[in-house]
Amino acid sequence: MNRKDIERTIKNTSRSKNGYVTYIVMDKFGLFKVGRSRDVKSRFSQIKTANPHIIVYKIIDFDCENQIHDMLSNCSIVTGK
Repeated sequence: MNRKDIERTIKNTSRSKNGYVTYIVMDKFGLFKVGRSRDVKSRFSQIKTANPHIIVYKIIDFDCENQIHDMLSNCSIVTGK
């Protein structure tokens, strides 16, 4: 899995009609979290409370969380919500 594969998946995913965007955040160890939210600013504040070293890596203006999780399923360290 490389960045081109992820970008291709993002490009081929239809835009969300439910108002969700997908976010990818990264911590100081280089671990990523992929999620979706209607209010990314609020969600980022919640995540940052639990881990103050989180930075926003990418915000995608449609819902492709499930596709990214599927692509990265063999890379997971921790799964679940």
